[in-house]
Amino acid sequence: MRNTLSLLLACILPTLALGQEAEKPVSATQRCAPAKTFKAPQLYGAWRIELPAVKQTGSMTLRQHPEFTESLRGELRYGDTQSIASGDLEEGEFNLDESSDRIGITAIWTGKLVENSCGKEIRGEWQDSRKGITSPFILRRESGW
Repeated sequence: MRNTLSLLLACILPTLALGQEAEKPVSATQRCAPAKTFKAPQLYGAWRIELPAVKQTGSMTLRQHPEFTESLRGELRYGDTQSIASGDLEEGEFNLDESSDRIGITAIWTGKLVENSCGKEIRGEWQDSRKGITSPFILRRESGW
């Protein structure tokens, strides 16, 4: 009986150890696709805006553009600004044209998906074309998306 139990444990323990090894968490760098492979639909949802040079924070919601299916449409709120934006994501490059008056372009967002962020962070430069001011920007995906 003792020999049978020892033999049984000798067979089972290495198998359990292998199973535990396979369940180890994968690092974020191994899980994330390269930033240049992301497409516009992967950015749909709620984002937190940070414009540090002008001390503004806010929110942005991105969705499919109603006319151009490969493009983005967004609604933005930061400071006392409420606006819409349209743009694209191509090979990790993020570009939006913002309009607070729904007539002309009032700001431009040019940035890149942050590598290894799994599409949850975008950084770049925001340019207010009316006031001639710029700020770095950080967009972070809101939890739940």
